[in-house]
Amino acid sequence: MKAILVDDEEKARENLANLLNRYTPEVEVLAKAGSIADAIKAIKNEKPDLVFLDIEMQGESGFDLFEYYPEPEFDVIFVTAHDEYAIRAFKFAAADYILKPIDIDDLEHAVQMVGKREKTVRQEQLKQLITNVSEKSNAFNKIVLPTMESLLFVKVEQILRCESDDNYTTVFLIGDKEILVSKNIKHFEDILETQGFYRIHRSHLVNLNYIKEYFRGDGGYVTMTDGSSIPVSRRKKTAFLERIKAL
Repeated sequence: MKAILVDDEEKARENLANLLNRYTPEVEVLAKAGSIADAIKAIKNEKPDLVFLDIEMQGESGFDLFEYYPEPEFDVIFVTAHDEYAIRAFKFAAADYILKPIDIDDLEHAVQMVGKREKTVRQEQLKQLITNVSEKSNAFNKIVLPTMESLLFVKVEQILRCESDDNYTTVFLIGDKEILVSKNIKHFEDILETQGFYRIHRSHLVNLNYIKEYFRGDGGYVTMTDGSSIPVSRRKKTAFLERIKAL
């Protein structure tokens, strides 16, 4: 894969280039750019397969690149510091990203994932990611669900609940539709907790908007609008009741 690196810090560019050269021999670094303008020139000249794109650059954002390439022919791996908002946006769009300081395992995994999605799907992911980032809101309206066969784009309001299935999660949608997703339930808890969801049990994350009734007991249980009954763990009971009181 032919790649270019975009980062406004020279040391960061050199560090990433060295890591790629040492641990991912399938990636050939053709150019390094310190600004969006330089990146545009490098992309035009080199026609890369892959762009490593820093998000936080002095005076500009890595997302500015997509004003010039709204439907890029190349794959993108985003590079970012520990910005909780940006990370949630990446996870909602199932976008490939690595955190600074760069972990070698994360870098190798991100490179392995590149090229496994069709061009139209990648572009749809990118559009969703840019929408999420530009809104600067905790209320993202769509989430990308990676299944074994494809990526599904689903409105968050369509999700009733999520149920743990070892390292996978079954996502239950309005209309009695179930989707097995190749992410664990902690992934969904992290990104949906500000969307009106609450993990009432180690195996269950529910959309509070679709709780029909709560029944008291040791921990108690809730019934959902789809007719399902979900247990509330004893240790979650107090916090859960406080949460639904605030609705």
